[in-house]
Amino acid sequence: ANTLAHDWFSPGDTGSVYPEGILCIQGRTEDVVNQGGKKISTTVIEDLVIKSLGAPIMVSAVGVALPQGFEQIVIAIDEKFSARIPALTVHLKKLSIFRRGVRIFPLKEFPLNAAGKIDKKELRTAIARAKVKQA
Repeated sequence: ANTLAHDWFSPGDTGSVYPEGILCIQGRTEDVVNQGGKKISTTVIEDLVIKSLGAPIMVSAVGVALPQGFEQIVIAIDEKFSARIPALTVHLKKLSIFRRGVRIFPLKEFPLNAAGKIDKKELRTAIARAKVKQA
């Protein structure tokens, strides 16, 4: 990844500066789903899922490229919550950011990187290998 932008180091983080001068890091530029030109933060998607389920769970959202030129939102959740997928799908479809649909992918174990964070690249690979039900 190119980390220099106009002679500034750019690690790929996104954030906001509050009027008080406080910097809040909110995510990574690569952690977005392109829905036909509209970029949606995967953090926002993951927060919606956690709030919808009303429980702290392991969840990760990724974009998977489609032939039409945009990305499908795929949400990986802990398979312990598989029984709640239908209700979650109905709830999410009511939200405008899921206008192109959403896939729910239950996982027994999430791929983790050396830092213990979800490895989204490996997650995309696992999704591509599996048949994921379209919701």
